[in-house]
Amino acid sequence: MRLINPTDDQIDAAVAEYVAGWTHVHLGGNCYIWKHPRPSDGELSIYPLEKFTHSMNAVLPLLRGFWVNVEWPSEQACDVYLYEGLPELKNKRGSASDESLPRAACVALLRAHGVEVEFTEVAK
Repeated sequence: MRLINPTDDQIDAAVAEYVAGWTHVHLGGNCYIWKHPRPSDGELSIYPLEKFTHSMNAVLPLLRGFWVNVEWPSEQACDVYLYEGLPELKNKRGSASDESLPRAACVALLRAHGVEVEFTEVAK
């Protein structure tokens, strides 16, 4: 999958599907829901789509298994680097820079899961 200049909603949907394992279910017509992978008793479990780009509480569980390095090169940006194993092993899986830590973490997670995310325009 490739995202070019994605909105927060597009990033949230991609994180839900490609990182968190949520399923997009078509109910007919223009009606879609997100099914969460939480176990249920055979019933369809419906949860609101997380706003991963706005909440570190939503993003933190998805970072499990990665060594995370966060740097703050300026007051306007943070850099997030995700590694498998220790950073000294130089096994970087994904990275991103953004003004928002949750958003940078989401983009780094998407890249670590093979999703191409490209920003060609500066946000206004």
